[in-house]
Amino acid sequence: MKTLSTLIFGMAITLSMLTASAGDTIVTKSQVVHFSDLNLSSDAGIRTLYQRIRGAAGRVCGDADRNLRLEQPNYQTCVRKAVDDAVSQVNKPALTAMHRSGSSNSNG
Repeated sequence: MKTLSTLIFGMAITLSMLTASAGDTIVTKSQVVHFSDLNLSSDAGIRTLYQRIRGAAGRVCGDADRNLRLEQPNYQTCVRKAVDDAVSQVNKPALTAMHRSGSSNSNG
């Protein structure tokens, strides 16, 4: 049986990023990624969580227009850091291995 702290931690992770814009204003964005519905003991559960994390990172780091995202100079760096941080927060070896391999059997 999971402890209360594990259950609370396991319900969601938050992706966030900081950007500096004109006038050195710091903007923080975040998005909660829920995964209490996933079985993180299975490959399918890990893969689904990784896909959710990557999708949320893209939304947090980018413009609503997907074409404009790719033109933003810090987009890829932001996504990489957001995914790195989220994977670290979850702290599951299988998720870390998937992240390091760069494989989620998905397009995005």
